Amino acid sequence: MKNIKLTLALATILFASAFTFIQSVNWKVKEGYTVKFTGKKVDGIFKGLKAEINFNEKDPGKSKILASIDATTANTGSGIMNKHAKSEDGLNTEKFPTINFESSEITKMANGFLATGKLTLRGVTKEIKFPFTFANDTFNGKFAIAPKEYGVTRNGTPDEITIELNIPVTK
Repeated sequence: MKNIKLTLALATILFASAFTFIQSVNWKVKEGYTVKFTGKKVDGIFKGLKAEINFNEKDPGKSKILASIDATTANTGSGIMNKHAKSEDGLNTEKFPTINFESSEITKMANGFLATGKLTLRGVTKEIKFPFTFANDTFNGKFAIAPKEYGVTRNGTPDEITIELNIPVTK
């Protein structure tokens, strides 16, 4: 009877400790991150990143990313272009001051990970997928969107904008 109890206790401890090793880690964004955007005849950066990143390299299916960027911080290096980007027919930052992403699935790929989720820009939500890597406590990813699909109708807006992320994090 003692052997059965001892075996059960040991099995319980091993079972519980196995889950300790595969728990997701809550990551905090560090200073020095970059969120760049590029398109035909335009490039710039966003600031004001806020994120809840719960990520597990070994079991990415248990991971979740919630992120928002302050759209009012769009900076192209040109005052007139910034004004156009933030205008009513641009990002319309007065009405929609943030751009949001919420992952629905994160999967492992041969050379990194793939995040699938909902991107909300100007009140329009679309599913996007983007590959990213995680190394040296830094997330790096890149994806492209068609601004017109999100209601950006400003004359001169590129057909496609590429967003590039470099997000150093800490536990």
